[in-house]
Amino acid sequence: MIKECVYDSISKYFYLLCNHYNEKLGVYILGFKESDLNDHRFLMRDSNKLDIGDANIVINRRDDAGSELVLSFKTIYINTFTIMVLDIDLNAKRSLIFRHESFQLWESEVRGIMLESSKDFITVNKDGINVVALGSTAHRPVVDANGVDRMLHSLESMAFLKVDPDNHLNFAS
Repeated sequence: MIKECVYDSISKYFYLLCNHYNEKLGVYILGFKESDLNDHRFLMRDSNKLDIGDANIVINRRDDAGSELVLSFKTIYINTFTIMVLDIDLNAKRSLIFRHESFQLWESEVRGIMLESSKDFITVNKDGINVVALGSTAHRPVVDANGVDRMLHSLESMAFLKVDPDNHLNFAS
């Protein structure tokens, strides 16, 4: 069950976001070369027994000439919308850079898009839009629809909160 596919014309790789592997439900991200389909690697293998939907994959070019895979999807039963940023450099020690989860009903449609200029990830659903800053700019001012000044902080600017590189932080409001 391929949910989304993207092609990187620079590295000549295809990236697939799948929901089944060996008859197990989960989140599976597979990359393989255009020239050799047998030369493949898993960026993620998470057998969680949950269906995913409304998937999106974007390749993000960093300023240091590296590349990241930005993927998003909603998950059934736990009603979350997940945004993950993975390092797709073949020499990377670990691929997961950021993971952001927010509430999203399975029954409601949601779409995620990446703004190339600001590196913001925009989530659009029936309740409106949400913005997650994925760029390296620590913070920047924005004005909301009511003309109120707000400060938008990037996920990278919160990396100092990590106690261990493998920690995941859960923010709730």
